[in-house]
Amino acid sequence: MKKYLVPYNYYKFWFLLFFVGMGLVVPQVGPFVFSELGIAAPGIIFLFGQFAMPLGSFLTGYISDKTLKIRLPVVSMSIIAGVSTLFFSGVGHGDVFYAGLFFSLFMFATGGILSLMNVSYLQNGFESNLFGRVRLFGTLGFALSNAVLMFVKITPSAAIKISSGFFIMSTFALYLLPPGRDIAFHVHEQISWARIRRLSTSPLFLLFIIVMLLFYFSFSAAEYLVSDYIKTFTFPVEPVPFAWLIGTLVEIVLFFLSPFLLKKYGAIFLIGLSFAAGAVRLFLLTFVTSEAIVLFSQGLHGIQFSGAYLGALIYLKEKAHPQRLGSAQALYTTYSRCLGTGSGAFLLGNIAGSGNFPLAFEIAAWASVAGLFLLVWFFRVSKHHRYFSDQ
Repeated sequence: MKKYLVPYNYYKFWFLLFFVGMGLVVPQVGPFVFSELGIAAPGIIFLFGQFAMPLGSFLTGYISDKTLKIRLPVVSMSIIAGVSTLFFSGVGHGDVFYAGLFFSLFMFATGGILSLMNVSYLQNGFESNLFGRVRLFGTLGFALSNAVLMFVKITPSAAIKISSGFFIMSTFALYLLPPGRDIAFHVHEQISWARIRRLSTSPLFLLFIIVMLLFYFSFSAAEYLVSDYIKTFTFPVEPVPFAWLIGTLVEIVLFFLSPFLLKKYGAIFLIGLSFAAGAVRLFLLTFVTSEAIVLFSQGLHGIQFSGAYLGALIYLKEKAHPQRLGSAQALYTTYSRCLGTGSGAFLLGNIAGSGNFPLAFEIAAWASVAGLFLLVWFFRVSKHHRYFSDQ
């Protein structure tokens, strides 16, 4: 393992740099679209983005599975992410077409980047259970952005514009990392549409997709609604970056503890934590009127996101053939994130856009409850299957 020591640390550097940019975009998208752009039906912007993201993930995942390359597709996507956020930040008031176009390009790029960087780490000789301690540096970058924005008041469009520079800079860090995937048996396997179709129709895989679809439907409220809901709260510092900062600090703790949790309880347990934390968080948003309690409860975001993110990643690695991991990640992103977050962002975004935030949060909360019950049943079923398909 000594020969991987330097690349291991460079993964931390890449995640830190890239997620400083993400920390400038994700919390600001809601306020930018709802308030600065003043779009009447903002759900359509979010829907476009969520359909674009899995397309980027599937395209780069399939190319990587065919070529076993990582660097070239990720560099290309990082440049697209930087350029698209720059243009997105300059969209005019009420311009639905260009807002949807540039946000979709950004989501298309990040879908390809994040799925391939996960695969890069997992298939270059590093311990899977330690991935959380690498990924926490991305969360640290996200937290740093919001720690600064708590005290520096700038418009959402300005924050998004600054993010473009970090996405472009992150491309240079990619040249410190392995250019491809080191899987020794790739000579004996050829990726094909038939194998991907077999994976995508596996009953176990489809059931997993349904479980995670419920998660992403619920999580869409956290991604797109919470920031605009809390932006006018009275608080000693800027409420939006504070809420995201406290959530990311909790996320760092869970990522740090993840090797122990994965070894003792497994990936499904982490996903269950996410559903439970999401339900509590969203019910608090629905029924609690105290602004301070609502803001501090956003710390649950760290558990809601990190448990599902890491749990799903490790579970896919355990159940999919190694040379089809890129495609498995892409299919998971396509079905779960596209249908789950897309439908949630459209439905809940439009409900919130009409001014009824509590109803949107309550619907999302019940989706988390339903997902938790389905996950318990899924866990019992999955114990009888070693892989998604016959490989």
